[in-house]
Amino acid sequence: MTQAATAVVRKEIVVEAPIERAFSVFTDRFGDFKPPEHNLLRAPIAQTVFEPRVGGHIYDRAEDGSECRWARILTYEPPTRVVFSWDIGPDVAARDGTRPCQRSGRALRRRRSPAHPSRARTSQHRPPWSRLGRRPRGRRRRRRLALVPHPVCRASHRLTNGAPYDPIVGARGAALEVLTTRRGLGWWPLVVRVAAGVTLIVVSLSKFTRHEALVDSFERYGVPLPDASVYVAGAVELGGGLLLLVGLVTRVAAAVVAINMAVALLTGGRVDVDLYHVGLGTVLLIAALFLLWAGGGPWSVDERLVATATRPQTT
Repeated sequence: MTQAATAVVRKEIVVEAPIERAFSVFTDRFGDFKPPEHNLLRAPIAQTVFEPRVGGHIYDRAEDGSECRWARILTYEPPTRVVFSWDIGPDVAARDGTRPCQRSGRALRRRRSPAHPSRARTSQHRPPWSRLGRRPRGRRRRRRLALVPHPVCRASHRLTNGAPYDPIVGARGAALEVLTTRRGLGWWPLVVRVAAGVTLIVVSLSKFTRHEALVDSFERYGVPLPDASVYVAGAVELGGGLLLLVGLVTRVAAAVVAINMAVALLTGGRVDVDLYHVGLGTVLLIAALFLLWAGGGPWSVDERLVATATRPQTT
């Protein structure tokens, strides 16, 4: 019997992104684009870990704590090249001498501006799933290595993986992370953002039109410097409401509003236990926490800024 020739699958993806960002997303967020149904464990996969060092592993960790180490890092040269083995066979055991799965990235011809995004190429060499002894559970999706499943890479940079740290790239990535809306929420961020923004603007106006009465209330609540505190609370609510209404730095505004509402509940809500102080304050606190988690959503300035920042540049 003659041995069948080893099948080779080659896949190349070109992305409009700086090479450092493409490499960081590929290694730091490997589990974000690996199909979870490609699972050799008995329990569902909870996490896929990429250890960024030569001799490290790529492994799946299941919800029950079991692990499957299915690749070894053979070469790790950020941000241009990473090579890892494909240690899966019909017996589902790690083997030596397997064909490596290689990703190489290189900066192509740059144009005039040094800030113009370079393009990273990805190639993949591996045996097909039909030779692994079992197929992935569920509907089979096309296996692909998407470098950027999200328009923004992780803001944090691992200083231990040998990659040079660029503070400009890091600050830009952190800013984009703050502005980016969480996916799959539909129109809910927009609805909550507008409702909370309008409510905060209306509530804040009373801090200026009924200033003297609210100073007396703040004195009963035990708030220090009640006269100035009324103006501060009004300014925070007015500014936070306007920012939420237009969706500008939504997460920052939501964090400030959440702190303000928490203080209001601990002071006014503790003394005046009624629908206005406790009910409205609780609803606004929940809305602020939701926006802190979700982001600005559709029709927000944040969304437009992210789209502009991640749009490929042309000369």
